[in-house]
Amino acid sequence: MTGTSAGPVVRLGRSADLTEASAVFRRASLSNAGDRDNLLAHPEYLVLGPEGLAEGRTLVAEQDDVVVGFATWAETADAMELEDLFVDPDHRRRGIAMALVGRIAHQAERARAGKPARIQFKCNAIIDEVIVDALYRASQAGVPIDLWIRGISAIKPGVPGLSETIRVRSVLGRFLEHSRVYSFGTGEHDENDPEAVGEVWLGSPDLMHRNLDRRVETVVRVGDTGHRRELRRLLELGMDDGTSSWWQDAEGTWTRHSTGPDGERLRDIQLMLIRDRRPRPGEARTADA
Repeated sequence: MTGTSAGPVVRLGRSADLTEASAVFRRASLSNAGDRDNLLAHPEYLVLGPEGLAEGRTLVAEQDDVVVGFATWAETADAMELEDLFVDPDHRRRGIAMALVGRIAHQAERARAGKPARIQFKCNAIIDEVIVDALYRASQAGVPIDLWIRGISAIKPGVPGLSETIRVRSVLGRFLEHSRVYSFGTGEHDENDPEAVGEVWLGSPDLMHRNLDRRVETVVRVGDTGHRRELRRLLELGMDDGTSSWWQDAEGTWTRHSTGPDGERLRDIQLMLIRDRRPRPGEARTADA
């Protein structure tokens, strides 16, 4: 994931990258406090041999002609499996976090220009001050912002002049909500700004310091138009007033909304997804046949 400015260049690794990749390997390995003492006691564990930069199955990320990360993979009969991923600790905040802030800012620019804009996030926690401040600025520009947060939220939604366009909701049910989805734009086509109107990213990080500063996290852009549309639909359902959920107010208080105005039970989105994906009896018999 790269920001609006020039991000890392990703290419196939070469033997000439071994020296710089070895430095990244060492710094990244020592960045884990739990492993540091053991690694320093066994310096041989901090040496990246030529086999660690397997030719033909290593990708190298360069920033300003300097290697800042690399990944290797193995090919099986029907898939490619990630083996190793190392990122220079000094580059982590400049990766996903910078890219998210850049995309949030771009939606704000679109809103100020009178163009369609939208931000939809689903994650477990949002407490990173840089991300929070970027979302507040986008809200002040008029961007509708929906945050589906399972647990901790440092956002104060609905505050006049600060966060009037932000909603924060949480779904608690039979299953532990654990997916992270970051969606930008409305999905409407704009030939002058094609990526900014329908980007959807899936990945591992929550919006916390430990994820954005101290861990190696990854995100992947959803390329299929239909998949992006379905993910945006699910995000809308999760935030819909007809879905059973908890709503966060400007004081940080969560209120449960599980029944409608006439006492009817609201939609259980987890049960809905189970039913949608469970084969019907006729379909099951056909598949068995």
